[in-house]
Amino acid sequence: MGGNEWWVAILKFLSDSLNVMQYWIAGLVGAIVATRYNKEQLKTLGDYLFFLLSGAFSAHYLTSLIMHYFDLAPTHAGGIGFLTGALGPMVVAHPGDEFVVEIEGFGSVTAAFAAE
Repeated sequence: MGGNEWWVAILKFLSDSLNVMQYWIAGLVGAIVATRYNKEQLKTLGDYLFFLLSGAFSAHYLTSLIMHYFDLAPTHAGGIGFLTGALGPMVVAHPGDEFVVEIEGFGSVTAAFAAE
């Protein structure tokens, strides 16, 4: 292989890798944005890592399913991945935690975890 062929091979590898990871990256960015609105639940570095990775992996696995189910054009993939990453992250529930979700027009739901 000549010098030019190595560069072509490297660029093809990076392109293929990025293509496979595009939903993961979009989900990670969405989860990073969502951390701003979940600061109360994210108390430790481990909580942040769990939150970010769960958002990224949710987007990685669910984006293509959502695209197929709703028959969306491929141009929407980045936005769907971003939103899935922003809305999909999970927080670690500790004993005594209480989570309240209020949706206008629907009401609210509470999840409370008993203290040890």
